[in-house]
Amino acid sequence: MSMGTSILVALISFVAGVTVSVVAGRLSQRLKVSEFRQAWINSLREDIASYLGITQRWFHAAKMEEEPGKLFAMGNEASVILYRIKMRINPNENKHKREDDEFIASLERIQTTGGLPAVGLETHWATAAAEITLLARKLLKREWDITKQFRWW
Repeated sequence: MSMGTSILVALISFVAGVTVSVVAGRLSQRLKVSEFRQAWINSLREDIASYLGITQRWFHAAKMEEEPGKLFAMGNEASVILYRIKMRINPNENKHKREDDEFIASLERIQTTGGLPAVGLETHWATAAAEITLLARKLLKREWDITKQFRWW
């Protein structure tokens, strides 16, 4: 093999090695981001379900005229979960801002009874929970679709 051929082979090997290294690093980074995003989706799903569960118990307890201290504790637990959900949703302008704001508003609406009589509380909860479930499914599906998308850069 001539000296020129040896240099060319070495140069091609070097470029191929650098290219493989860059591509492997990028793929590894994308995989890690996807793992974190999937964990975020799972945690959000869990918090939404927990929020609906605690608000249902809270509304049922209010209907049964539970003592104020217990109602406050349930309401506080619901609020903590709500704040956790809100902190997961991007507040900045983006192409999904309207849908995200609608979802957050539905979560807040479930807690707003507007002075309903005790008999109307569970109906209010069921209607609001159905809306939250629908919007949550759309949001979670959207986020899953984004996670599945493969982008090189």
